[in-house]
Amino acid sequence: MGVWFVAIVSAGVALIVAPPSTGLAVVSALVTCVGGGLAAAATARTLRENRGQRLPWLGRPPVHPRRWDLLSGSGAPMMAFGAGVFGRTVGSPTTAVVLPIAVVAAITGVLCAAQLRHNRRVVTP
Repeated sequence: MGVWFVAIVSAGVALIVAPPSTGLAVVSALVTCVGGGLAAAATARTLRENRGQRLPWLGRPPVHPRRWDLLSGSGAPMMAFGAGVFGRTVGSPTTAVVLPIAVVAAITGVLCAAQLRHNRRVVTP
């Protein structure tokens, strides 16, 4: 896990100091997509592990086999950071702020909808 964090921080620093270019836009878009995929995979795994049980909106799920989930712990930050670098690369300073907020709001809405659907399918005794 330590190697993963060193790699994430190193990649983040490299993206920050790199001058704006087409290549940087492509890399930051890929980082955004990979981060969103990791966040979605973490949510899907949590829903699958808690099949038949309602998930609380605040707090830990009933079944939580990991002390810390690498997918969810790195997916959302990667997605937000990649969107920020992408916004800085292709747009104005305002875009660098608004784009990550919009991307995080969109993925949060999708993941909350998945949890809502999961909780509605659970039969309450």
